[in-house]
Amino acid sequence: ITENEKNIAQNTQDIAQNAQDIEELQQTIADVQQGIGRISSDYKTTLKILFIGSSFGVDTINEVGNICASFGKDVILGNAFIGAATLQAFIDRYNSDLGVTYYKWKYKATKWQIYNGNTGEWLDTDSNITDEGEKPNDSVLLQWLLADEAWDFIILQNGAYQSPYQDQSAFWTKGEDGQITRNIVQELIDLCKKACLYSNPVFCMNMTWAFSIYHTISESHGPSGANDDKWLSYGNNQKERQLGMWRNIAKNYKDCISNCPDVKFIIPSGTAVQNARTVTQLRQSTNYASASPAIPTIQEAETITDLTTVSDTYPFMNGVANWRNKNDFTRDTIHANFGITRYIIAATLFQTFIAKVLNLDIADCTYRIAQGSGNYREQLCTPVTDDNFNDIVACVKNAILKPYEITA
Repeated sequence: ITENEKNIAQNTQDIAQNAQDIEELQQTIADVQQGIGRISSDYKTTLKILFIGSSFGVDTINEVGNICASFGKDVILGNAFIGAATLQAFIDRYNSDLGVTYYKWKYKATKWQIYNGNTGEWLDTDSNITDEGEKPNDSVLLQWLLADEAWDFIILQNGAYQSPYQDQSAFWTKGEDGQITRNIVQELIDLCKKACLYSNPVFCMNMTWAFSIYHTISESHGPSGANDDKWLSYGNNQKERQLGMWRNIAKNYKDCISNCPDVKFIIPSGTAVQNARTVTQLRQSTNYASASPAIPTIQEAETITDLTTVSDTYPFMNGVANWRNKNDFTRDTIHANFGITRYIIAATLFQTFIAKVLNLDIADCTYRIAQGSGNYREQLCTPVTDDNFNDIVACVKNAILKPYEITA
C-alpha cells in the first residue's frame, strides 16, 4: 500500500469518525433534556451553547443567533471571552477567581447583551459582540457563567496565535518520550464539568483560521507581541505561510479527538475559510477596493517572501493600512471580515451540529448580512447576498465533509 493510499484511508476514517460523533448528538441532546428532570417548556428545551475562547470565538459565534432565528428557532448562546487568550488563561482565571467578559444571546433575543459582574446588570450591545471598544471587561467568574444555564454544548477554542504552534504547547505538554504529561484541553473540560451544576454538556473544539496573505508582523500582536507570531516559520512566501499555518491548525485540532476523551468533534471553521479562499470571486470581494495605499493583487501578495522591506514595494503592507482595511477574508489580516467571514464560520458551527440536532440545513437559511453604510462597514464588511450564498454554503459543507482537507 502506498503512502498516498494510507493518507486517503486515514482521512476517510477521520471524516467518518467526526460524522459519527456528530450524528450521535441528536440522541445525546434528547437524553440530556429528558434525563435530568427538565420541565417540558420552550425555554427548558431550547438548545443552550456556551463558547469559551479568544476574539476568534467572538467572531465565530456572533451570527449564530441570527441564523437560527431565520429558521424560527430559538437558541441560547453564551460567550466567555478573553482577548488573545489560550485555554490556559481560562484555567488560570478559574483557579484564581478572576473574571472574564461574558456575552449572552438570551432566550427570544434579537441582539447580544453583555453582563456587568460588578453591578449585576445586563447591558445591550449594538447587536454585534466585538473585542473592540469599552465594556465591563473581566467582571464575570467562569464558575458563575458555567452555572448560568444548563448548557447542552460547550465549545472550546485556543488562541489564534497559539493554535498553529507545531509543538502543540497550547493544547498539552509532552515529556521527552513524546507522551502527554499535562493535557490543558482536558483539564479545562474537567473544570467546566465541575461547575456545570444543571447539565452534562457535550464538548467540542472550534478550529481557528489562518491569517491573511497580507499579514505582516507587529510587536503589538498577541499577548507577548511578536514572540507569539510564528508567521515566518510557516513557509517561504505569503501563500506558503498561510497554507502552512492552516495545516498546523488542522493537525492540532484533529489531535484533540484522540488526545482528549471528552472532545467529541471538531467545528472546522478554519477549513471553511480556507475553502472560500479557493473561490476567486469570493476572495476578491473581501479586498477593500478603495483602500489607500492600494492593495496588491492576491497573486502579488502570495509571492512575497521578505516582509522587512515589503512596504517599499507595496505601501499597503506597512503594518498600518493592512490592519485597518478588509483583506483576504479578514478585517485586519487576522480577525474575521464583519460580513462574509463571520457568516461562513457561524454557518460552519450551525451546520456541524445545530442543524443536525434541529433537523435543518444551512442551504435553507434566509438570513443575509447587508453592506451597511459608512466607511467603517465598507472597509471591514463584505455583504452576504443571494449571489454569493451558494458558494458560501459549498465551502461550509465541504469543510464539514472533509474537515482536514482544503476543497477547491
